[in-house]
Amino acid sequence: MVVANQITLTANTGDEKQLRMLLNELVDHALKSKGCHKYELYQFEDERDRFMIVEIFKSIKAQKKFTEDETVVSIRESIYPLLASEGTSALKLTRCLSKQQYWS
Repeated sequence: MVVANQITLTANTGDEKQLRMLLNELVDHALKSKGCHKYELYQFEDERDRFMIVEIFKSIKAQKKFTEDETVVSIRESIYPLLASEGTSALKLTRCLSKQQYWS
């Protein structure tokens, strides 16, 4: 079963650049992770302290393996003190309709 989430993060005032740098490290690591179909980072244009990650993994097992990875745990430990807030929403996706399909 495909796992898809939308994660919204808000940086503490003055920590936006450092948070963006760490989130980009997380993206780079995710894209190398087996079972990761998509891991994209966005920054809100009108709220520069807000970021959004869209992640899609092949399975719950693949996502769990990624989140428990030593490097990911280390990056997340560095991220938490920079956050004013964090929220995750599960995306209930059944199939990909774009030309580049990640799953069927």
